[in-house]
Amino acid sequence: MNEIPTVPTYYPAKPQPRERAWRNQRGKKTLLSLTLVWHGEET
Repeated sequence: MNEIPTVPTYYPAKPQPRERAWRNQRGKKTLLSLTLVWHGEET
């Protein structure tokens, strides 16, 4: 069996634009807070 495992059809290949934007916004906020904490602890 050299078949490539396929992604289930019910799982969307790409997230919805709104969801992606929300995730990006959340990720940026998390990154920003982590960076602030990192620099705050270092100084």
